[in-house]
Amino acid sequence: MNITTQNNSGCPNAEDSLYIFFNPAPTVNVLSVDTTCAGYEVLLQSNSSTGNGWWETLGDGDFMPSDTGVAVYYTNGPGDLALDSVLIVFHSLDNGGCKTVFDTTTIVIIPSPIVSFTATEVCLGSATLFTNGSTSIEPITDYEWLFESTQTSTVPNPSHTFSTEGIQPVQLIVTSLNGCIDTLVQDVQVYDSPSANFVSPEPCAYGAVFIDSSIVSDTSITIWAWDFGDGSSSTEQNPEHPFNSSGLYEITLTVTSAYGCSNSITISSEIYTKPVAAFSANPNPGEVSEDIQFTDESTSSNSIIDTWIWDFQNGDTSMVQNPISSYEDAGNFDVMLIVFDTEGCRDTVVNQINVMYGPDVPTAFSPNGDGAND
Repeated sequence: MNITTQNNSGCPNAEDSLYIFFNPAPTVNVLSVDTTCAGYEVLLQSNSSTGNGWWETLGDGDFMPSDTGVAVYYTNGPGDLALDSVLIVFHSLDNGGCKTVFDTTTIVIIPSPIVSFTATEVCLGSATLFTNGSTSIEPITDYEWLFESTQTSTVPNPSHTFSTEGIQPVQLIVTSLNGCIDTLVQDVQVYDSPSANFVSPEPCAYGAVFIDSSIVSDTSITIWAWDFGDGSSSTEQNPEHPFNSSGLYEITLTVTSAYGCSNSITISSEIYTKPVAAFSANPNPGEVSEDIQFTDESTSSNSIIDTWIWDFQNGDTSMVQNPISSYEDAGNFDVMLIVFDTEGCRDTVVNQINVMYGPDVPTAFSPNGDGAND
């Protein structure tokens, strides 16, 4: 634009130039979905001609990552949900001297379902029962359970038998009629079942010994229930039980852990008669300092005797079958022999031997008259 002055005084006219630039007025247009599920992020977008702007909510939700930019996410607040909708305003920035313009959108908030469930605490090998407790204003149309690996279910109240003990994370996804979804991951406890077992190092009719060797991984075993197969029972951990006769018995042990998980084992056990311990001593009576030969005369109807334990009551012991011992004092001594056969059965016998001082021979007596006591 040129500006010229007109001078009527006879002086020459003067002129100057002024450039005026007209920027286009900014425009904004909010592009957004008009409906979202409660608790879900909704993408807000604007095609602002300035390429920038800021967002304002007339509710109580939050913008992410911030409220500035042409594209942000919005998550509704409890006030939005209570009113079932929220008004969102976009304001232009970098307007080039022009007035700020804005656009609005109203987002309707649809209530989402609230997922919940409970589960029974069980022992390994038993089925966990799941009870759905999810709620929704709209009917729930779909259930998706994920138990372990790829094992799933689509029924409201399923059951599942886990393959391992311990903490098991279980996921439930529910979808309501309006298409809204809620998800919950919750830990479920599965207790280990004990492994029942026992040994019998001394399976003998006079008093068989049973040693518990059961194990459990996550706690301790607190209850033992024995059935000896002859109408008798015990609740001791390591009982000793006499049988009326030898033979084959079905021995059952049931163990229960501190969590109430139980397991049983039945073992066919042969119960044997005990060996019969016996021995003789020669000479008996014997003399002080004289070697006495002890001879084992024990027998076993089950197997072979392979262990001998002697106590001579003179401070000496032996584990050979036929030992020799002597005594430095005269008197009566109770010699004890314990024998074991190859089945682990034992017997004990105590026999008394008599030890005397030998006769004194006069040193002045010479039978052949040569003056020497031969």
